[in-house]
Amino acid sequence: MEKEFSKLLNIISEISGENKETIKKSDKLIVDMDFDSLMMIDLIQTIEFEYGLSEKSIDYKELSEEITVGEVWSIIQKELGINVSKYEKNVSSINSFPEIIKFDEIQKKYGDKVPYFIRMKECLLII
Repeated sequence: MEKEFSKLLNIISEISGENKETIKKSDKLIVDMDFDSLMMIDLIQTIEFEYGLSEKSIDYKELSEEITVGEVWSIIQKELGINVSKYEKNVSSINSFPEIIKFDEIQKKYGDKVPYFIRMKECLLII
């Protein structure tokens, strides 16, 4: 299990630029580590790929501004079928980011017919 958590730390470190050794379970991705909406989408998609989770198994709209590394780990464990405490969203969602709203519109428009990088390019051009 430690190997799997280490994998999450590697992912977060790669996206954030933070040193893996300094990342704590209590660190808040948005508040403490300066994640923005695109970094959150990158994190979710990388987690789904690296852990073999089905696409959209983690809904980015349900992640709060206060989500911690430990809570992300709990979500992964839940998706992998490991018995853990449930993550409770307790703060406003990242839904308010304009990039998230636009990305969601593009996702609904194209579905899974367009590769991620093309959707992201279009999203950035529209915003």
